[in-house]
Amino acid sequence: MRRILDLQRRSSGRLILDRQNAIADQVEAPPEGQTITDQEYEAWLDSDDAIPNILVRATALVNGVPTLFRWSTLGVTFGGATAPVFYDPIVVTGIPFSESLSLKGGAVVTAGDLEVDNTNGVNAHLLNYDWLKQPLEVLKGDIRWNEADYRRRYKGVSGGMSYKNDRTLALYQLDMMERLNTAITTHKLGGSGPGQDSLIPLAFGECPNVTGLLTDPSLLRRAFHDGAMEGIRVRTNGLPTYDFDVDFSTGTVDLSIDNQGAVITASVQGDKFGGVYRRTIASLVRRIVTGFGDPELRYTDADLDLANFAAFEAAHPQPVGDFSDDGPTVLTVCDRLANSVRAQLSPSIDGKLRLIQIAIPAPGPSTDILPEHIRAKSLRLVEHIPRVEGIRLAFCRNYTVQDTLLSGGAIPDEHLEMFRKQWRTVTVGSGNPQQKNTQFVRRIDAEPQAESDFELWGVDRAIFEFIGLAPMTKLKLGQRVRIYNDLFDMQAGKEGQVHFLAPDPDDKKREITVRILV
Repeated sequence: MRRILDLQRRSSGRLILDRQNAIADQVEAPPEGQTITDQEYEAWLDSDDAIPNILVRATALVNGVPTLFRWSTLGVTFGGATAPVFYDPIVVTGIPFSESLSLKGGAVVTAGDLEVDNTNGVNAHLLNYDWLKQPLEVLKGDIRWNEADYRRRYKGVSGGMSYKNDRTLALYQLDMMERLNTAITTHKLGGSGPGQDSLIPLAFGECPNVTGLLTDPSLLRRAFHDGAMEGIRVRTNGLPTYDFDVDFSTGTVDLSIDNQGAVITASVQGDKFGGVYRRTIASLVRRIVTGFGDPELRYTDADLDLANFAAFEAAHPQPVGDFSDDGPTVLTVCDRLANSVRAQLSPSIDGKLRLIQIAIPAPGPSTDILPEHIRAKSLRLVEHIPRVEGIRLAFCRNYTVQDTLLSGGAIPDEHLEMFRKQWRTVTVGSGNPQQKNTQFVRRIDAEPQAESDFELWGVDRAIFEFIGLAPMTKLKLGQRVRIYNDLFDMQAGKEGQVHFLAPDPDDKKREITVRILV
């Protein structure tokens, strides 16, 4: 066991928490053998000479063994005579997709059914296999291309297979976010003691005044994180104590004095996997989605848009934290972190997880949406969002409320208030706005965020929908746009953000349903 690290402190006594957060500015390399560039692919989409073909790679458990099935719309063989790879032409139609941001919840990517030919029961045997929560990938390209030149259109997991009608089967799709909708941990203390069913807590980033789990009464040992952690400051009844030993490699503390009658809490600098301490939204989300939850559904870096994560990291370096001892889902924890800055986890249609902030103006360069980009008479108002009178953000959560601490003791009265309240708050505007909780730990971060929220929602907003023509099929969710039209006072253009995209499933039509927040 080691004594507590002698961490650097400011003159106020607060820990100096400046640490480098590791999110490399990485861009995924193209697949080996790819010869069609992204620019050439975009040009192909607009070409009248294109012969579109859909490839499907679907996995099922056959007698308990994961087995890959390769299907297509037109039928194609890759690899030549020496190692042929055949895609059976049994896919009846393309899959309808949509992706959307939400003003009330998280982002969603949905997909319709994948229809498989079953004329005369030729593929009924597929119903004998287990497709539930198995990987599924859909790619699009030209029948004349190499396999490596096809581009991913969808990546997710299937929700099972059943009869669609007397001629087709349906392979159902689950929301891509289902991969994150599993418990962040199931690791319990175990043994035969009274706490055997208690989960080992998890601490990420900066977590003020948490209560650890008593794991070994004989050693007065408490666990504050299930794994390596960065730092800790322990208190008994709110007063700092140094009578303990800490093992930073296991996230545990052994008290030197038996204070069974005292409330033992700690302010923790949490997870330090791989020797790296992370305390920003992007770095923590990346760590959590790749390191926690169901191992079979867990994301890898290949499932992340790393360029997006790097840009988000640069734009949002504020320290945050999250502590849990009740086993929330991976998605719940990540949503709490991202929502602090009005951001959402959003898997793209091609299966890459992104962080997208709701903002006007949105980050990045703007794209003009002109009248000639919109199908005639398709522009309509979908929703009016009335302005708010004020914004109240809560920050620096006190995970252990201690409202029985007495005044006049060793703890200054102004500090007692921090122990007695669960949240500190900042308010912008007027009235008595509903409180929104964040994972910020500092007022200097909560205040500008509250001002930013009020700047966005302190004016009337609206969501418009239209059918976009060919150039609009290249829009991305969350993208900054400026829409021009003779309707709805848009003659001079209105700043907006893309909130919904649904490409037409008919590969011969170059149209897309679009919704814009303005």
